Amino acid sequence: MTQPQPVRYSPPPQQVTRDKYVAAIIGVGIIALLFGGLLGFGLGNAGRTQSTSPQPQQSYTAVTGTVDWRGLDQSSSFVKLYVMFTSPAGTSSSAIYRDNSYQALLLSEKTYSVDVWYWTTSQGYSKCVVTPNTVTPSGTSYPQNLSC
Repeated sequence: MTQPQPVRYSPPPQQVTRDKYVAAIIGVGIIALLFGGLLGFGLGNAGRTQSTSPQPQQSYTAVTGTVDWRGLDQSSSFVKLYVMFTSPAGTSSSAIYRDNSYQALLLSEKTYSVDVWYWTTSQGYSKCVVTPNTVTPSGTSYPQNLSC
């Protein structure tokens, strides 16, 4: 009879512990953050050149005042709407409040045309002929009353 051959014993593969698994996930996360940060920084600076200076800061002026409606017939339902300031630099508007006041923040040293809009049941939406019809605000505060 033949004798049984001994079975060679090989130890089981080393088990991956939970600690090693967590450490691997943290390591991959840190590498991803570093790579993403470097990539984002590189793309963010790609269009910038070193020889240009930043744009000068634009200053703004608070324009405040009241609207005098004495030149308009207010016999039908009359709703005061808003003051519109328009220039090539942009447009801004302000509601006209119950006390006929308005306030707007405009770019300083830019000339704006002024329109005052209202609504009546007989005419619908209309704008009045306003005086003055242009403003060029300067400083931090610029009081300007308007008349229709």
